[in-house]
Amino acid sequence: MEDMLNLLYRSISHPKILTKPEPLQNMTPNRSPAVCELEREIALLPVEDKLQLRDGLDRQIRAAALGKSVSEIEAELEEMANDPDIQRELAAIELEFAGTSMDGLKG
Repeated sequence: MEDMLNLLYRSISHPKILTKPEPLQNMTPNRSPAVCELEREIALLPVEDKLQLRDGLDRQIRAAALGKSVSEIEAELEEMANDPDIQRELAAIELEFAGTSMDGLKG
């Protein structure tokens, strides 16, 4: 972006009368102005809101990567959580690590 601004600046017929434009902050070839604006807005949010936003974006990104909707993935996760085999496996894992609660570790 800065190279483009420099090229534009040099192409002006009377650059001595003009001031050189400052490059836009936080702009890189890989970041759109919309992303930069969103980042500025997000910086103003409380931490809890940022965490909720991150979780929502994470679900959307994972769903898109799998070619599914968020609701499809949530339905699959609910189905897995209700699966008796998975519930038995989780109970076995909890039993295996039950001793760590005496170590003062939080799960």
